[in-house]
Amino acid sequence: MVYSKEQGDHLLVFRGPLKFTKDVQAFLEGKEAIMDNIEHSTASEVILQSASAWNGTPYSTYPRGQPELTVLRITVPAHGELPWHTHPIPNAAYVVSGEITIEEQNGTKRRFSAGQAIAETVDTLHRGVVGDELAVFIVFYPGVVGMPISVPKP
Repeated sequence: MVYSKEQGDHLLVFRGPLKFTKDVQAFLEGKEAIMDNIEHSTASEVILQSASAWNGTPYSTYPRGQPELTVLRITVPAHGELPWHTHPIPNAAYVVSGEITIEEQNGTKRRFSAGQAIAETVDTLHRGVVGDELAVFIVFYPGVVGMPISVPKP
């Protein structure tokens, strides 16, 4: 943790003992006191930027029509399985917690863990299998009005 001149100096332990103690405890626990610094700085990090799905298949164009954004929070229990399905549009999922293995019928698979993002496949049959703990995902679907975001296996 680095303090600016406005936040304190070498005597912070005496001038702000509660803040100092909290920051030392956070440091020892392997965390930074991020919340205290948010008001002083803004950060941006690209988590995913891709022109192709996780399996390497390039994306083509988006469908024409009135744009419609859908954002889902999906919670899957430990050892749960998402059914086989396809997506008619490119979309992205962010793994909030847990882990998931995405697999295709041909045996291609890849595991994603908390903090990672998934560039989903388009028109490719796949499913997700969750690991040993509950998993939570935020999924972003940039579709068009009237178009399904997911199509179950026939």
